[in-house]
Amino acid sequence: MAKSNKVLTIDITNESITIVEVTPSVKKGTQVHNALIFETPEDSYEDGNIKDAAKIASAIREQLDANGITNKNVIFVLTSTKVVNREVLIPEVKENKVKGIVAANASEYFPVNIEDYVVSHSILDHVVGDDKSKQIKLMVVAAPTTMVKGYYELGSVLGFNVQAIDYVGNATLQLIKTQTSANSTTMVIQ
Repeated sequence: MAKSNKVLTIDITNESITIVEVTPSVKKGTQVHNALIFETPEDSYEDGNIKDAAKIASAIREQLDANGITNKNVIFVLTSTKVVNREVLIPEVKENKVKGIVAANASEYFPVNIEDYVVSHSILDHVVGDDKSKQIKLMVVAAPTTMVKGYYELGSVLGFNVQAIDYVGNATLQLIKTQTSANSTTMVIQ
């Protein structure tokens, strides 16, 4: 990431585009610098698929320019019914081995042609199973490759440095973790 650590998070839906410029920090909490929301251009986006990158790029550029935002570092937040996710348990292994286990078992997690998907994971917890074995609880996400490429192409059209593409479910989970206590019962409504 860049020196300032500021990053734009961009969430595109069928109805709106939300851009938030933040400085993430575990110690100090995430600092919000700017927040924008505006309508998604008509016929440019559908359920996670960028249909017209030029239209969307133009709308984003117009809003950033109008608000004096020059940051080029971006994290796109992917929202789509075509993205599938599963919580899975794997045996406790070193973190550098987790990716290989996920890749080897991805076709068992998802009933799709896994070659057409980008698969990613995040570690949710380390748990002890019913048989006293140590396990890792993962969130495994699969998104269509063509969909993911569309976001990188949009970033390229805008001249952005794409830091990551996150799934809305994971983004929400990370926010909830920073806003709630492990010792309390919490309901989150989106």
